[in-house]
Amino acid sequence: MSSQSEDDRDLFFLFRPLPWILLCVLCYSYNLGTVPPYHSDESYYIESVKTMVQTGDYLTPYYHENKRFAKPILIYWLMAIPYKLFGINTTSARSVSVFLGLAHLGLIYLLAKRLFDSRAALICLWILPGTYMHFQISRWATTDMALSFFILLALYCFVRFYQNPAKAPYSLYGFYVAMGLGFLIKGPPALLIPVITITGFYWESGQLVKFKEMKWGIGCLILALISLPWFIAMVVLHGDEFTNHLLGAEVRDRIANDAKFSLYYFGVIIRYYLPWSLFFLSALVLFLGITWNESVENSKTDSKWKRLWKNIKYKISQLRQAANHSLLFCLIWLLGTLILFTLLRIEHSRYMLPSSSAIVLILGYFFSNFKPDSIYASSYFKVPLSLTLLLFLGIAIAHLIGFPFFLNLGSQHLTGGFKKIALVGLSVFIIVAVVCCGKLFIKKRFQNLVASLALIQLILMASLHGDLISFYKGYPLLNLAQSLNDNGNKKEKVGLYKLDSYRSKLEVMTAHPVFQVNDLSTMKIFTEKGSTVYILMRVTDWKTRFRDWPFKAITQQIHWKKIRLNSKMIQSIRENGISKALEPYSETLVLLSSP
Repeated sequence: MSSQSEDDRDLFFLFRPLPWILLCVLCYSYNLGTVPPYHSDESYYIESVKTMVQTGDYLTPYYHENKRFAKPILIYWLMAIPYKLFGINTTSARSVSVFLGLAHLGLIYLLAKRLFDSRAALICLWILPGTYMHFQISRWATTDMALSFFILLALYCFVRFYQNPAKAPYSLYGFYVAMGLGFLIKGPPALLIPVITITGFYWESGQLVKFKEMKWGIGCLILALISLPWFIAMVVLHGDEFTNHLLGAEVRDRIANDAKFSLYYFGVIIRYYLPWSLFFLSALVLFLGITWNESVENSKTDSKWKRLWKNIKYKISQLRQAANHSLLFCLIWLLGTLILFTLLRIEHSRYMLPSSSAIVLILGYFFSNFKPDSIYASSYFKVPLSLTLLLFLGIAIAHLIGFPFFLNLGSQHLTGGFKKIALVGLSVFIIVAVVCCGKLFIKKRFQNLVASLALIQLILMASLHGDLISFYKGYPLLNLAQSLNDNGNKKEKVGLYKLDSYRSKLEVMTAHPVFQVNDLSTMKIFTEKGSTVYILMRVTDWKTRFRDWPFKAITQQIHWKKIRLNSKMIQSIRENGISKALEPYSETLVLLSSP
Protein backbone atom coordinates (compact mmCIF):
# COMPACT_ATOMS: atom_id res chain seq x y z
CA MET A 1 0.00 0.00 0.00
CA SER A 2 1.22 3.45 -0.84
CA SER A 3 1.85 6.01 1.87
CA GLN A 4 1.06 9.71 1.80
CA SER A 5 3.08 12.02 -0.44
CA GLU A 6 4.24 15.53 0.30
CA ASP A 7 1.46 16.94 -1.91
CA ASP A 8 -1.11 15.49 0.50
CA ARG A 9 -0.04 18.01 3.14
CA ASP A 10 -1.08 21.03 1.06
CA LEU A 11 -3.47 22.84 3.41
CA PHE A 12 -5.32 24.47 0.52
CA PHE A 13 -6.18 21.04 -0.84
CA LEU A 14 -7.43 19.88 2.54
CA PHE A 15 -10.06 22.62 2.59
CA ARG A 16 -11.32 22.04 -0.94
CA PRO A 17 -13.81 19.32 0.09
CA LEU A 18 -15.57 21.55 2.64
CA PRO A 19 -18.14 23.15 0.27
CA TRP A 20 -19.02 19.70 -1.07
CA ILE A 21 -19.49 18.29 2.43
CA LEU A 22 -21.76 21.22 3.35
CA LEU A 23 -23.88 20.47 0.27
CA CYS A 24 -24.05 16.82 1.34
CA VAL A 25 -25.26 17.88 4.81
CA LEU A 26 -28.10 19.85 3.21
CA CYS A 27 -29.05 17.02 0.85
CA TYR A 28 -28.92 14.29 3.50
CA SER A 29 -31.11 16.26 5.91
CA TYR A 30 -33.59 17.54 3.28
CA ASN A 31 -37.18 16.70 4.34
CA LEU A 32 -35.72 14.07 6.67
CA GLY A 33 -38.69 13.80 9.00
CA THR A 34 -41.56 14.32 6.57
CA VAL A 35 -41.33 11.02 4.69
CA PRO A 36 -42.93 7.97 6.37
CA PRO A 37 -40.66 5.09 7.38
CA TYR A 38 -39.04 3.64 4.26
CA HIS A 39 -38.42 0.24 5.76
CA SER A 40 -40.45 -1.79 8.23
CA ASP A 41 -37.40 -2.12 10.51
CA GLU A 42 -37.45 1.64 11.10
CA SER A 43 -40.67 1.34 13.06
CA TYR A 44 -39.14 -1.26 15.40
CA TYR A 45 -36.22 0.96 16.35
CA ILE A 46 -38.16 4.23 16.48
CA GLU A 47 -40.82 2.78 18.78
CA SER A 48 -38.41 0.71 20.90
CA VAL A 49 -36.16 3.68 21.62
CA LYS A 50 -39.24 5.79 22.38
CA THR A 51 -40.29 3.22 24.99
CA MET A 52 -36.73 3.10 26.35
CA VAL A 53 -36.59 6.87 26.85
CA GLN A 54 -40.08 7.04 28.37
CA THR A 55 -39.59 4.16 30.81
CA GLY A 56 -35.94 4.76 31.66
CA ASP A 57 -35.05 1.10 31.03
CA TYR A 58 -31.89 1.38 28.91
CA LEU A 59 -30.95 -2.30 29.09
CA THR A 60 -33.88 -4.21 27.56
CA PRO A 61 -35.52 -2.97 24.33
CA TYR A 62 -39.31 -3.35 24.14
CA TYR A 63 -41.62 -3.12 21.13
CA HIS A 64 -45.33 -2.95 21.97
CA GLU A 65 -44.64 -4.29 25.46
CA ASN A 66 -42.77 -7.31 24.07
CA LYS A 67 -39.05 -7.79 24.63
CA ARG A 68 -37.03 -7.29 21.45
CA PHE A 69 -33.67 -9.07 21.36
CA ALA A 70 -33.25 -8.89 17.57
CA LYS A 71 -30.14 -6.67 17.72
CA PRO A 72 -27.60 -5.64 20.41
CA ILE A 73 -28.06 -2.49 22.43
CA LEU A 74 -25.71 0.17 21.03
CA ILE A 75 -27.99 1.42 18.23
CA TYR A 76 -30.74 2.01 20.82
CA TRP A 77 -28.36 4.04 22.99
CA LEU A 78 -27.18 6.11 20.03
CA MET A 79 -30.75 6.90 18.95
CA ALA A 80 -31.72 7.77 22.52
CA ILE A 81 -29.26 10.69 22.51
CA PRO A 82 -31.11 12.82 19.89
CA TYR A 83 -34.42 11.74 21.46
CA LYS A 84 -33.31 13.30 24.73
CA LEU A 85 -31.78 16.38 23.06
CA PHE A 86 -34.32 17.20 20.34
CA GLY A 87 -37.47 15.32 21.25
CA ILE A 88 -39.09 12.06 20.19
CA ASN A 89 -39.74 12.28 16.46
CA THR A 90 -38.75 10.73 13.15
CA THR A 91 -36.06 13.32 12.46
CA SER A 92 -34.32 12.58 15.75
CA ALA A 93 -34.47 8.84 15.10
CA ARG A 94 -32.92 9.16 11.65
CA SER A 95 -30.31 11.74 12.64
CA VAL A 96 -27.92 9.02 13.89
CA SER A 97 -27.76 7.40 10.45
CA VAL A 98 -27.45 10.81 8.77
CA PHE A 99 -24.53 11.75 11.02
CA LEU A 100 -22.75 8.43 10.48
CA GLY A 101 -23.46 8.53 6.74
CA LEU A 102 -21.77 11.93 6.58
CA ALA A 103 -18.94 10.69 8.81
CA HIS A 104 -18.28 8.07 6.12
CA LEU A 105 -17.24 10.91 3.83
CA GLY A 106 -14.40 12.00 6.09
CA LEU A 107 -13.20 8.43 6.59
CA ILE A 108 -13.34 7.50 2.90
CA TYR A 109 -11.39 10.67 2.08
CA LEU A 110 -8.65 9.86 4.61
CA LEU A 111 -8.53 6.19 3.62
CA ALA A 112 -8.30 6.95 -0.11
CA LYS A 113 -5.40 9.35 0.52
CA ARG A 114 -3.52 6.63 2.35
CA LEU A 115 -4.27 3.90 -0.18
CA PHE A 116 -3.85 5.97 -3.35
CA ASP A 117 -3.39 9.75 -3.54
CA SER A 118 -5.14 13.08 -2.99
CA ARG A 119 -6.81 13.10 -6.37
CA ALA A 120 -8.36 9.68 -5.81
CA ALA A 121 -9.46 10.81 -2.33
CA LEU A 122 -11.32 13.80 -3.71
CA ILE A 123 -13.02 11.68 -6.37
CA CYS A 124 -14.12 9.15 -3.71
CA LEU A 125 -15.53 12.03 -1.69
CA TRP A 126 -17.60 13.03 -4.72
CA ILE A 127 -18.88 9.57 -5.58
CA LEU A 128 -19.85 8.04 -2.21
CA PRO A 129 -22.60 10.43 -1.02
CA GLY A 130 -24.61 10.10 -4.23
CA THR A 131 -24.61 6.30 -4.45
CA TYR A 132 -28.20 5.15 -4.12
CA MET A 133 -27.62 2.61 -1.35
CA HIS A 134 -25.48 4.90 0.80
CA PHE A 135 -27.81 7.88 0.45
CA GLN A 136 -30.95 5.85 1.04
CA ILE A 137 -29.75 4.01 4.15
CA SER A 138 -28.24 7.23 5.56
CA ARG A 139 -31.88 8.32 5.99
CA TRP A 140 -33.08 5.11 7.67
CA ALA A 141 -33.43 4.69 11.42
CA THR A 142 -31.86 1.21 11.33
CA THR A 143 -28.60 -0.49 12.28
CA ASP A 144 -27.10 -0.70 8.79
CA MET A 145 -25.33 2.66 8.49
CA ALA A 146 -23.85 2.38 11.98
CA LEU A 147 -22.53 -1.11 11.20
CA SER A 148 -20.99 0.11 7.93
CA PHE A 149 -19.35 3.05 9.70
CA PHE A 150 -17.63 0.92 12.33
CA ILE A 151 -16.44 -1.58 9.70
CA LEU A 152 -14.97 1.29 7.68
CA LEU A 153 -13.39 2.75 10.83
CA ALA A 154 -11.86 -0.63 11.71
CA LEU A 155 -10.33 -1.05 8.25
CA TYR A 156 -9.05 2.54 8.26
CA CYS A 157 -7.31 1.87 11.59
CA PHE A 158 -5.82 -1.31 10.14
CA VAL A 159 -4.41 0.56 7.11
CA ARG A 160 -2.83 3.16 9.41
CA PHE A 161 -1.20 0.40 11.42
CA TYR A 162 -0.14 -1.58 8.35
CA GLN A 163 1.57 1.38 6.68
CA ASN A 164 3.59 2.38 9.73
CA PRO A 165 3.31 0.12 12.81
CA ALA A 166 5.97 2.06 14.71
CA LYS A 167 4.27 5.46 14.33
CA ALA A 168 0.69 4.27 14.67
CA PRO A 169 0.67 1.50 17.32
CA TYR A 170 -2.58 2.69 18.84
CA SER A 171 -4.33 2.31 15.48
CA LEU A 172 -4.29 -1.44 16.07
CA TYR A 173 -6.24 -0.96 19.29
CA GLY A 174 -8.60 1.31 17.38
CA PHE A 175 -9.15 -1.57 14.96
CA TYR A 176 -10.42 -3.79 17.77
CA VAL A 177 -12.43 -1.04 19.46
CA ALA A 178 -14.22 -0.27 16.19
CA MET A 179 -15.05 -3.94 15.67
CA GLY A 180 -16.29 -4.23 19.25
CA LEU A 181 -18.61 -1.25 18.84
CA GLY A 182 -19.80 -2.65 15.52
CA PHE A 183 -20.54 -5.97 17.22
CA LEU A 184 -22.72 -4.10 19.72
CA ILE A 185 -24.60 -2.67 16.72
CA LYS A 186 -25.34 -5.79 14.67
CA GLY A 187 -23.28 -8.71 15.87
CA PRO A 188 -20.92 -11.00 13.89
CA PRO A 189 -20.73 -9.10 10.54
CA ALA A 190 -18.76 -6.36 12.33
CA LEU A 191 -16.06 -8.96 13.07
CA LEU A 192 -16.30 -11.19 10.01
CA ILE A 193 -15.94 -8.56 7.28
CA PRO A 194 -12.76 -6.87 8.66
CA VAL A 195 -11.13 -10.19 9.63
CA ILE A 196 -11.91 -11.79 6.25
CA THR A 197 -10.55 -8.70 4.49
CA ILE A 198 -7.22 -8.49 6.30
CA THR A 199 -6.74 -12.28 6.30
CA GLY A 200 -7.32 -12.44 2.56
CA PHE A 201 -5.07 -9.45 2.01
CA TYR A 202 -2.18 -10.90 4.00
CA TRP A 203 -2.61 -14.26 2.26
CA GLU A 204 -2.75 -12.94 -1.30
CA SER A 205 0.05 -10.42 -0.80
CA GLY A 206 2.35 -13.11 0.63
CA GLN A 207 2.61 -11.44 4.05
CA LEU A 208 1.06 -14.04 6.34
CA VAL A 209 4.01 -13.59 8.70
CA LYS A 210 2.66 -10.13 9.53
CA PHE A 211 -0.61 -11.70 10.64
CA LYS A 212 1.05 -12.45 13.97
CA GLU A 213 1.75 -8.73 14.51
CA MET A 214 -1.97 -8.08 14.99
CA LYS A 215 -1.81 -8.92 18.73
CA TRP A 216 -4.91 -11.10 18.56
CA GLY A 217 -4.84 -11.95 22.25
CA ILE A 218 -5.08 -8.31 23.32
CA GLY A 219 -7.62 -7.76 20.55
CA CYS A 220 -9.92 -10.51 21.84
CA LEU A 221 -9.68 -9.00 25.33
CA ILE A 222 -10.70 -5.57 23.98
CA LEU A 223 -13.61 -7.12 22.07
CA ALA A 224 -14.77 -8.99 25.16
CA LEU A 225 -14.59 -5.92 27.41
CA ILE A 226 -16.70 -3.90 24.96
CA SER A 227 -19.30 -6.42 23.81
CA LEU A 228 -19.80 -9.01 26.55
CA PRO A 229 -21.16 -6.92 29.50
CA TRP A 230 -24.54 -6.26 27.85
CA PHE A 231 -24.94 -9.89 26.73
CA ILE A 232 -24.09 -11.09 30.25
CA ALA A 233 -26.64 -8.65 31.69
CA MET A 234 -29.31 -10.01 29.32
CA VAL A 235 -28.57 -13.60 30.34
CA VAL A 236 -28.79 -12.64 34.03
CA LEU A 237 -32.03 -10.66 33.56
CA HIS A 238 -33.85 -12.86 31.04
CA GLY A 239 -32.12 -16.25 31.17
CA ASP A 240 -33.26 -18.85 28.66
CA GLU A 241 -35.61 -16.41 26.92
CA PHE A 242 -32.60 -14.42 25.72
CA THR A 243 -30.23 -17.32 25.03
CA ASN A 244 -32.89 -19.28 23.10
CA HIS A 245 -33.55 -16.28 20.88
CA LEU A 246 -29.83 -15.62 20.41
CA LEU A 247 -28.96 -19.21 19.50
CA GLY A 248 -32.16 -19.75 17.53
CA ALA A 249 -33.34 -16.77 15.52
CA GLU A 250 -29.98 -14.98 15.39
CA VAL A 251 -27.61 -17.92 14.82
CA ARG A 252 -29.29 -21.17 13.77
CA ASP A 253 -31.95 -19.65 11.50
CA ARG A 254 -29.38 -17.49 9.69
CA ILE A 255 -26.87 -20.27 9.09
CA ALA A 256 -28.95 -23.46 8.82
CA ASN A 257 -31.61 -22.21 6.44
CA ASP A 258 -32.90 -23.96 3.32
CA ALA A 259 -32.57 -20.99 0.96
CA LYS A 260 -30.86 -21.73 -2.36
CA PHE A 261 -27.55 -20.22 -3.38
CA SER A 262 -27.85 -17.43 -5.90
CA LEU A 263 -25.95 -14.51 -7.40
CA TYR A 264 -28.38 -12.06 -5.80
CA TYR A 265 -25.69 -9.80 -4.32
CA PHE A 266 -23.87 -9.46 -7.62
CA GLY A 267 -27.11 -8.04 -9.01
CA VAL A 268 -27.35 -5.71 -6.00
CA ILE A 269 -24.03 -4.13 -6.93
CA ILE A 270 -25.34 -3.41 -10.42
CA ARG A 271 -28.78 -2.09 -9.46
CA TYR A 272 -28.12 -0.16 -6.27
CA TYR A 273 -24.94 1.56 -7.42
CA LEU A 274 -26.15 2.88 -10.76
CA PRO A 275 -24.80 4.74 -12.66
CA TRP A 276 -21.41 4.24 -10.98
CA SER A 277 -21.68 0.46 -11.32
CA LEU A 278 -21.40 0.89 -15.10
CA PHE A 279 -18.01 2.54 -14.68
CA PHE A 280 -17.08 -0.02 -12.03
CA LEU A 281 -17.71 -2.94 -14.40
CA SER A 282 -15.78 -1.15 -17.12
CA ALA A 283 -12.85 -0.62 -14.74
CA LEU A 284 -12.77 -4.33 -13.83
CA VAL A 285 -12.96 -5.41 -17.47
CA LEU A 286 -10.11 -3.06 -18.31
CA PHE A 287 -7.98 -4.17 -15.37
CA LEU A 288 -8.51 -7.89 -15.99
CA GLY A 289 -6.96 -7.51 -19.40
CA ILE A 290 -9.69 -7.74 -21.98
CA THR A 291 -7.23 -5.65 -24.02
CA TRP A 292 -4.03 -7.55 -24.73
CA ASN A 293 -0.98 -6.68 -22.66
CA GLU A 294 2.34 -6.68 -24.50
CA SER A 295 4.19 -8.00 -21.44
CA VAL A 296 2.38 -11.32 -21.73
CA GLU A 297 3.99 -13.75 -24.13
CA ASN A 298 1.37 -15.40 -26.29
CA SER A 299 2.03 -18.14 -28.79
CA LYS A 300 0.73 -17.59 -32.28
CA THR A 301 -0.96 -20.94 -31.99
CA ASP A 302 -2.93 -19.95 -28.87
CA SER A 303 -6.64 -19.42 -29.33
CA LYS A 304 -8.28 -16.10 -28.53
CA TRP A 305 -9.80 -17.42 -25.28
CA LYS A 306 -6.56 -19.07 -24.20
CA ARG A 307 -4.64 -15.83 -24.71
CA LEU A 308 -7.34 -13.96 -22.83
CA TRP A 309 -7.11 -16.38 -19.88
CA LYS A 310 -3.34 -16.02 -19.81
CA ASN A 311 -3.71 -12.26 -19.75
CA ILE A 312 -6.24 -12.36 -16.89
CA LYS A 313 -3.94 -14.61 -14.82
CA TYR A 314 -1.10 -12.22 -15.48
CA LYS A 315 -3.17 -9.23 -14.34
CA ILE A 316 -4.22 -11.01 -11.16
CA SER A 317 -0.62 -11.96 -10.43
CA GLN A 318 0.33 -8.29 -10.78
CA LEU A 319 -1.92 -7.49 -7.78
CA ARG A 320 0.57 -9.28 -5.53
CA GLN A 321 3.22 -6.68 -6.30
CA ALA A 322 3.70 -4.06 -3.59
CA ALA A 323 2.70 -1.22 -5.93
CA ASN A 324 -0.78 -2.77 -6.35
CA HIS A 325 -1.44 -3.79 -2.74
CA SER A 326 -3.94 -0.95 -2.22
CA LEU A 327 -6.09 -2.16 -5.09
CA LEU A 328 -5.73 -5.75 -3.89
CA PHE A 329 -6.95 -4.70 -0.43
CA CYS A 330 -10.09 -3.06 -1.87
CA LEU A 331 -10.89 -6.01 -4.15
CA ILE A 332 -10.59 -8.52 -1.29
CA TRP A 333 -12.78 -6.28 0.88
CA LEU A 334 -15.49 -6.32 -1.81
CA LEU A 335 -15.18 -10.01 -2.70
CA GLY A 336 -15.07 -11.06 0.96
CA THR A 337 -18.36 -9.28 1.67
CA LEU A 338 -19.95 -10.71 -1.48
CA ILE A 339 -18.91 -14.28 -0.71
CA LEU A 340 -19.85 -14.05 2.98
CA PHE A 341 -23.48 -13.05 2.40
CA THR A 342 -23.82 -15.29 -0.65
CA LEU A 343 -22.85 -18.27 1.52
CA LEU A 344 -25.27 -17.21 4.26
CA ARG A 345 -28.06 -17.16 1.64
CA ILE A 346 -29.96 -14.33 3.33
CA GLU A 347 -31.04 -11.93 0.61
CA HIS A 348 -31.27 -8.35 1.86
CA SER A 349 -29.79 -5.72 -0.45
CA ARG A 350 -28.71 -3.52 2.47
CA TYR A 351 -26.22 -6.21 3.57
CA MET A 352 -23.94 -4.99 0.79
CA LEU A 353 -23.67 -1.50 2.34
CA PRO A 354 -20.31 -2.26 4.08
CA SER A 355 -18.81 -2.91 0.64
CA SER A 356 -19.85 0.52 -0.68
CA SER A 357 -16.57 2.07 0.41
CA ALA A 358 -14.58 -0.64 -1.40
CA ILE A 359 -16.50 -0.04 -4.62
CA VAL A 360 -15.98 3.72 -4.35
CA LEU A 361 -12.26 3.31 -3.60
CA ILE A 362 -11.80 1.17 -6.71
CA LEU A 363 -13.65 3.77 -8.78
CA GLY A 364 -11.54 6.54 -7.26
CA TYR A 365 -8.41 4.69 -8.34
CA PHE A 366 -9.85 4.15 -11.82
CA PHE A 367 -10.92 7.77 -12.33
CA SER A 368 -7.76 9.26 -10.85
CA ASN A 369 -5.74 7.62 -13.63
CA PHE A 370 -7.60 9.39 -16.42
CA LYS A 371 -5.32 10.55 -19.20
CA PRO A 372 -7.14 12.16 -22.10
CA ASP A 373 -5.09 10.47 -24.80
CA SER A 374 -4.80 7.07 -23.13
CA ILE A 375 -6.98 3.98 -23.09
CA TYR A 376 -9.05 5.55 -20.29
CA ALA A 377 -10.61 7.90 -22.87
CA SER A 378 -11.60 4.99 -25.09
CA SER A 379 -14.78 2.93 -25.09
CA TYR A 380 -14.03 1.77 -21.53
CA PHE A 381 -15.10 5.23 -20.45
CA LYS A 382 -17.28 6.35 -23.36
CA VAL A 383 -19.75 3.46 -23.14
CA PRO A 384 -20.64 3.80 -19.42
CA LEU A 385 -20.64 7.59 -19.77
CA SER A 386 -23.08 7.44 -22.69
CA LEU A 387 -25.35 5.02 -20.80
CA THR A 388 -25.21 7.26 -17.71
CA LEU A 389 -26.17 10.39 -19.62
CA LEU A 390 -28.98 8.51 -21.35
CA LEU A 391 -30.19 7.28 -17.95
CA PHE A 392 -30.23 10.82 -16.56
CA LEU A 393 -32.06 12.11 -19.66
CA GLY A 394 -34.59 9.29 -19.40
CA ILE A 395 -35.32 10.16 -15.76
CA ALA A 396 -35.70 13.87 -16.62
CA ILE A 397 -38.07 13.22 -19.54
CA ALA A 398 -40.13 10.64 -17.61
CA HIS A 399 -40.47 13.13 -14.75
CA LEU A 400 -41.61 15.89 -17.10
CA ILE A 401 -44.26 13.58 -18.55
CA GLY A 402 -45.39 12.06 -15.27
CA PHE A 403 -45.43 15.19 -13.10
CA PRO A 404 -48.62 16.85 -14.46
CA PHE A 405 -50.43 13.50 -14.63
CA PHE A 406 -49.76 12.54 -11.01
CA LEU A 407 -50.38 16.12 -9.87
CA ASN A 408 -53.91 15.93 -11.29
CA LEU A 409 -54.47 12.58 -9.60
CA GLY A 410 -54.27 14.23 -6.21
CA SER A 411 -50.76 14.33 -4.76
CA GLN A 412 -52.08 16.55 -1.99
CA HIS A 413 -48.94 16.57 0.12
CA LEU A 414 -47.29 18.93 -2.38
CA THR A 415 -48.21 22.18 -0.71
CA GLY A 416 -47.16 25.52 -2.10
CA GLY A 417 -46.15 26.54 -5.58
CA PHE A 418 -42.44 26.60 -4.78
CA LYS A 419 -42.21 22.83 -4.39
CA LYS A 420 -44.09 22.28 -7.63
CA ILE A 421 -41.76 24.63 -9.48
CA ALA A 422 -38.74 22.98 -7.87
CA LEU A 423 -39.85 19.51 -8.98
CA VAL A 424 -40.31 20.70 -12.56
CA GLY A 425 -36.98 22.52 -12.30
CA LEU A 426 -35.31 19.20 -11.42
CA SER A 427 -35.82 17.95 -14.98
CA VAL A 428 -34.52 21.21 -16.41
CA PHE A 429 -31.46 21.00 -14.16
CA ILE A 430 -30.71 17.42 -15.23
CA ILE A 431 -31.05 18.20 -18.95
CA VAL A 432 -28.78 21.26 -18.71
CA ALA A 433 -26.27 19.31 -16.59
CA VAL A 434 -26.19 16.45 -19.13
CA VAL A 435 -25.41 18.92 -21.91
CA CYS A 436 -22.60 20.39 -19.80
CA CYS A 437 -21.21 16.88 -19.18
CA GLY A 438 -21.09 16.30 -22.92
CA LYS A 439 -19.08 19.48 -23.41
CA LEU A 440 -16.68 18.54 -20.62
CA PHE A 441 -16.08 15.18 -22.26
CA ILE A 442 -15.36 16.80 -25.60
CA LYS A 443 -12.86 19.13 -23.93
CA LYS A 444 -11.31 16.11 -22.12
CA ARG A 445 -11.79 17.67 -18.69
CA PHE A 446 -12.33 14.34 -17.01
CA GLN A 447 -12.04 15.35 -13.36
CA ASN A 448 -14.63 18.11 -13.83
CA LEU A 449 -16.80 15.62 -15.68
CA VAL A 450 -16.73 13.13 -12.79
CA ALA A 451 -17.51 15.95 -10.35
CA SER A 452 -20.48 17.00 -12.51
CA LEU A 453 -21.85 13.45 -12.64
CA ALA A 454 -21.53 13.27 -8.85
CA LEU A 455 -23.42 16.55 -8.46
CA ILE A 456 -26.28 15.37 -10.69
CA GLN A 457 -26.50 12.12 -8.75
CA LEU A 458 -26.49 13.85 -5.35
CA ILE A 459 -29.22 16.36 -6.31
CA LEU A 460 -31.26 13.56 -7.86
CA MET A 461 -30.98 11.45 -4.68
CA ALA A 462 -32.01 14.39 -2.49
CA SER A 463 -35.04 15.05 -4.69
CA LEU A 464 -35.90 11.37 -4.96
CA HIS A 465 -35.90 10.67 -1.22
CA GLY A 466 -37.05 14.13 -0.16
CA ASP A 467 -39.94 14.66 -2.60
CA LEU A 468 -40.24 12.35 -5.61
CA ILE A 469 -40.92 9.06 -3.79
CA SER A 470 -43.63 10.75 -1.77
CA PHE A 471 -45.03 12.45 -4.88
CA TYR A 472 -45.23 9.41 -7.13
CA LYS A 473 -46.00 6.83 -4.48
CA GLY A 474 -48.62 9.15 -3.03
CA TYR A 475 -47.83 8.29 0.60
CA PRO A 476 -51.31 8.57 2.11
CA LEU A 477 -49.84 8.62 5.59
CA LEU A 478 -48.40 12.11 5.11
CA ASN A 479 -51.79 13.84 5.01
CA LEU A 480 -53.52 11.33 7.23
CA ALA A 481 -50.96 11.67 10.01
CA GLN A 482 -51.12 15.45 9.74
CA SER A 483 -54.91 15.37 10.00
CA LEU A 484 -54.70 13.20 13.11
CA ASN A 485 -52.23 15.56 14.72
CA ASP A 486 -54.33 18.62 13.81
CA ASN A 487 -57.71 17.23 14.93
CA GLY A 488 -56.95 15.10 17.94
CA ASN A 489 -55.33 15.63 21.31
CA LYS A 490 -52.94 12.70 20.68
CA LYS A 491 -54.75 10.51 23.18
CA GLU A 492 -57.52 9.14 20.94
CA LYS A 493 -57.16 5.62 19.65
CA VAL A 494 -56.88 4.91 15.94
CA GLY A 495 -58.29 1.78 14.34
CA LEU A 496 -57.07 0.39 11.03
CA TYR A 497 -59.69 -1.59 9.16
CA LYS A 498 -57.85 -4.23 7.10
CA LEU A 499 -54.77 -2.01 6.77
CA ASP A 500 -52.45 -3.93 9.09
CA SER A 501 -49.23 -2.93 7.31
CA TYR A 502 -49.85 0.73 8.19
CA ARG A 503 -49.86 0.26 11.95
CA SER A 504 -46.20 0.71 12.80
CA LYS A 505 -45.73 3.56 10.33
CA LEU A 506 -48.75 5.49 11.59
CA GLU A 507 -47.62 5.08 15.19
CA VAL A 508 -44.23 6.51 14.29
CA MET A 509 -45.72 9.57 12.56
CA THR A 510 -48.29 10.33 15.26
CA ALA A 511 -48.52 10.05 19.02
CA HIS A 512 -51.81 8.13 18.81
CA PRO A 513 -52.09 4.48 19.87
CA VAL A 514 -52.98 2.43 16.78
CA PHE A 515 -54.90 -0.87 16.72
CA GLN A 516 -55.92 -3.40 14.10
CA VAL A 517 -59.68 -3.72 13.52
CA ASN A 518 -60.27 -6.45 10.96
CA ASP A 519 -63.93 -7.48 11.42
CA LEU A 520 -67.36 -6.03 12.24
CA SER A 521 -67.53 -7.38 15.79
CA THR A 522 -64.18 -5.82 16.68
CA MET A 523 -65.30 -2.56 15.06
CA LYS A 524 -68.42 -2.45 17.28
CA ILE A 525 -66.36 -2.97 20.43
CA PHE A 526 -63.78 -0.42 19.31
CA THR A 527 -66.36 2.33 18.61
CA GLU A 528 -68.71 1.74 21.55
CA LYS A 529 -66.36 2.81 24.32
CA GLY A 530 -67.89 6.27 24.60
CA SER A 531 -64.82 8.31 23.70
CA THR A 532 -63.87 9.65 20.28
CA VAL A 533 -61.85 7.27 18.13
CA TYR A 534 -60.50 7.48 14.60
CA ILE A 535 -60.88 4.86 11.89
CA LEU A 536 -58.76 4.54 8.76
CA MET A 537 -60.13 2.39 5.94
CA ARG A 538 -60.58 2.18 2.21
CA VAL A 539 -63.39 4.29 0.75
CA THR A 540 -64.85 1.18 -0.89
CA ASP A 541 -65.17 -0.51 2.54
CA TRP A 542 -66.74 2.62 4.03
CA LYS A 543 -69.39 2.85 1.31
CA THR A 544 -70.21 -0.86 1.15
CA ARG A 545 -69.96 -2.03 4.76
CA PHE A 546 -70.24 1.04 6.98
CA ARG A 547 -72.56 3.30 5.02
CA ASP A 548 -75.08 3.50 7.88
CA TRP A 549 -72.53 3.92 10.65
CA PRO A 550 -72.38 7.39 12.24
CA PHE A 551 -68.85 8.17 11.04
CA LYS A 552 -67.64 11.62 10.06
CA ALA A 553 -65.14 11.85 7.20
CA ILE A 554 -62.14 14.04 7.98
CA THR A 555 -59.92 13.63 4.93
CA GLN A 556 -59.26 11.34 1.99
CA GLN A 557 -56.04 10.40 0.22
CA ILE A 558 -55.19 8.41 -2.88
CA HIS A 559 -52.93 5.41 -2.32
CA TRP A 560 -50.99 3.65 -5.08
CA LYS A 561 -50.54 -0.10 -5.13
CA LYS A 562 -47.47 -1.76 -6.57
CA ILE A 563 -47.38 -1.35 -10.35
CA ARG A 564 -45.68 -3.92 -12.55
CA LEU A 565 -45.09 -2.91 -16.13
CA ASN A 566 -45.90 -5.92 -18.34
CA SER A 567 -47.29 -6.61 -21.77
CA LYS A 568 -50.93 -6.52 -20.58
CA MET A 569 -50.49 -3.12 -18.95
CA ILE A 570 -48.74 -1.70 -22.02
CA GLN A 571 -51.60 -2.98 -24.19
CA SER A 572 -54.14 -1.40 -21.81
CA ILE A 573 -52.33 1.95 -22.01
CA ARG A 574 -52.43 1.80 -25.81
CA GLU A 575 -56.13 0.94 -25.94
CA ASN A 576 -57.56 2.94 -23.01
CA GLY A 577 -55.00 5.63 -22.20
CA ILE A 578 -52.79 5.90 -19.12
CA SER A 579 -55.56 7.16 -16.81
CA LYS A 580 -57.80 4.15 -17.39
CA ALA A 581 -54.88 1.74 -17.31
CA LEU A 582 -53.77 2.96 -13.89
CA GLU A 583 -57.21 2.87 -12.25
CA PRO A 584 -56.83 -0.70 -10.90
CA TYR A 585 -53.55 0.31 -9.24
CA SER A 586 -54.96 3.09 -7.06
CA GLU A 587 -57.38 3.26 -4.17
CA THR A 588 -58.60 5.98 -1.85
CA LEU A 589 -58.22 5.85 1.92
CA VAL A 590 -60.51 7.82 4.22
CA LEU A 591 -59.92 8.94 7.81
CA LEU A 592 -63.13 8.80 9.86
CA SER A 593 -64.02 9.85 13.38
CA SER A 594 -66.67 8.41 15.65
CA PRO A 595 -69.31 10.79 17.08
